[in-house]
Formats: sequence, C-alpha cells, structure tokens
Amino acid sequence: MNFEYQTNLKSYPFLIKELDIIYGGPNFKQKRLPKGRKRLMQILKHLSIYKNSTCKDIAKIEWDNDLSTKVKLKSITDDIRKFINEKLIPKRLVITKEPKKIGNKKIKTYDLTIFGILYIIHMDCVNLENISRNYKEEHPLVFGRIDIFKKVFGKN
Repeated sequence: MNFEYQTNLKSYPFLIKELDIIYGGPNFKQKRLPKGRKRLMQILKHLSIYKNSTCKDIAKIEWDNDLSTKVKLKSITDDIRKFINEKLIPKRLVITKEPKKIGNKKIKTYDLTIFGILYIIHMDCVNLENISRNYKEEHPLVFGRIDIFKKVFGKN
C-alpha cells in the first residue's frame, strides 16, 4: 500500500460511518453488543496505551483479567491476530511495525495509524495523555501541542 492511501483524510468520514454501523459507534446503548465490538475496543485501547505491542501482549492482559477462563493464552492470541489481520489492517486502523526479537523468533508488532488514533478518540474511550505521550514522535504537530490545549481548556 502506498502512503497516500494509508493517510488520505478525505476517506476518514466514510470509514467512521462504516465502522459505526458495524461496531455500534460511541453512543451504543443496546443490550446486545455487535459482533467484534469488545475485541475492537480491547485492541485499540491496548495499542493507545502500549505502543508497538504483539498479539501475545494484548492477549496476556485479557487472560490475566479473566483467570477463570478455560481458553488458553495461545487461542486468545490467535483470535486477536486474526481480528487484526482481517478487520483492522484492511480498514487502516492498525499497521505492522518492526518485529520484536524474542529468543530466536521475530514477532510482528502492531501500532495505531492516524485513523486508529482518531477512531479511538471518536469512540471516547481513551486517555488523551497516553496517546499524546506514545505518538508524539509520529504526529508532533498534533500531540506535541497537548500541553497548550490543557492550559486553555483545563485538566479535564
């Protein structure tokens, strides 16, 4: 994929509309969750807090929080990898980064794109300080100025 395709902000409103239809949007109030919403929010929240994460890193937090589950860590990791590769990378919310070397293996790491950052802000489920700290190098004109916004608008 070329750079223009990945960062063309003209297509962002259409992407938001499509994702809100599929996953329910920020004002979702129904009892039954759309399929994939929980997994989407889990991955986006994790990547907003921990940059350059592997699928195992994301799965480990879910597995640690739900110790009563009989599902193995590897199974959760495979589900997350499949969800990222089939749903999030084609929608340009997540991008693969340089692999981490663990032992003698190179394991893919994932990171949010500008669309992923904007979508998680749209869903209103993120601490903006985490994003500004983690993505300051990639987007300095936006996240390098968070301190100015805090002075103008206050801490909240």
